[in-house]
Amino acid sequence: MGPGKPPPRLAPLDKRQRDFVFKTPTKFAPVTRDQIHGANYILNQLDPHIALTSQFDPVSDDSSFCRGILLHGPAGSGKTYVARYFATVTGAHFIDAREFPREESDEQQWTRYDIKSLFALLKKYVAETKKPIILFWDQFDEFIEHAEDEPEILNQLYVELDGLEGSASGIVLIAATTKSPAEFDEQLMRPGRISIHVHFEVPTKKGRARILRFYLDQKPHEDFDAESLAELIDDDDVTPAAIKELIEFAYDKARLRSGRLAEIGKQDLVATIVEKIVGNPGAAEEEKTPQIRLRIAIHEIGHATVAYILGRTVILVGTISSNWRHGLTVYNDASDDPFSEYFISHQRIADNIAVAHGGLVANRLAGYPDETGSSSDCAKGSDTSHSLVKQLTAGQKMRENYGLLSFGAGEREKSQRLLLVMESDEAKFTKKAEALATEILEEVGKDRIVQLAEVLCREKVLLRDEIETLFQKHEIQKRLS
Repeated sequence: MGPGKPPPRLAPLDKRQRDFVFKTPTKFAPVTRDQIHGANYILNQLDPHIALTSQFDPVSDDSSFCRGILLHGPAGSGKTYVARYFATVTGAHFIDAREFPREESDEQQWTRYDIKSLFALLKKYVAETKKPIILFWDQFDEFIEHAEDEPEILNQLYVELDGLEGSASGIVLIAATTKSPAEFDEQLMRPGRISIHVHFEVPTKKGRARILRFYLDQKPHEDFDAESLAELIDDDDVTPAAIKELIEFAYDKARLRSGRLAEIGKQDLVATIVEKIVGNPGAAEEEKTPQIRLRIAIHEIGHATVAYILGRTVILVGTISSNWRHGLTVYNDASDDPFSEYFISHQRIADNIAVAHGGLVANRLAGYPDETGSSSDCAKGSDTSHSLVKQLTAGQKMRENYGLLSFGAGEREKSQRLLLVMESDEAKFTKKAEALATEILEEVGKDRIVQLAEVLCREKVLLRDEIETLFQKHEIQKRLS
């Protein structure tokens, strides 16, 4: 705008409001069902309401259709994404409440007349077009906090939701918030208003893997096992939005490395996950000598080798350092038994104790006789032994002396005799597991252990297919169960 020119005149507010609802609805990128991952539990809850909206018939439907849906959960968990899916699959008109023209420019500043005008226009739209309309209200809690200071605003919203001033048929309010329904007034959450509550959780481990693959496939990338690499995202608070951002950052790294035609490589994504999720180890990492790095790699190869030979699927092994660990080995304990995720044999638990000792044993065989093992490995082996004896009632002497015993949260104090039996059994399990790990790794031999560790040192992270190929190359085979 040049000097001396007056600012452009805005159309009257009522015209801008009508144009917004009828002519310039909120634009959004469509979302299809196959673009939503790890959220079937959400879709199953919304499917009935999607069907009702899709089947909306203003002629035969004379009931109040205004269905208030509250999507609640952590920021970045996919609430807006799912609201876009709701609009896409139903074909309904989509309006973002925060964009509705109002007298106040602040998006949280509403008046009673703004609420009344908005719903009046929504009803007119449905009446004139015979189509349903979705009113999406993000950060709904912020609006409510403001409205609570001015009761007339909240009362007007109640009036509109109740449909007391004309039929509200065809309007679907989808509100999104990080707060739980319990933090809102009961009058707002009651049946007939916003009574459908859908909780968004952060994705599970499997969900994180599917989401990572989905967003990775939106960018040029090299061929690598992204699902296994997702094991590095070992944070239960990571949201779909955070995973999407990981891919964006990894792509930036690839472009800095290779230019405009870059493809995301395994190391680009590894480096990004370390920076954003695992935590950069800082200066201490730079001070590690090649010998220390090899020693860490030998330790992780020890875990991976014992797990592999005992029939586990080794998903990832790496020398990824953080402020609390120097490496990581991830293996899948599930077997071909479909119930193995929920029920596990005593032998498989005993084998897991051997895997926990694999790092310690590998370091000793490689020439570090004073190696005591990491504290986390020792704790894991000890805890698993304790679980095998106490929680799973697997102690042989305990069964002989006491039969099948179970101890819960409200257990009574155990006698000194019973404690001694338990400690004795735990020690036997631990000693037996270490002996099994030693037997396995002695058969593999020091030379092969070091060769495998040298490969890991170069790669930093090895994924499922790479591990399988590497072990086959070095003629390491699984034991027949």
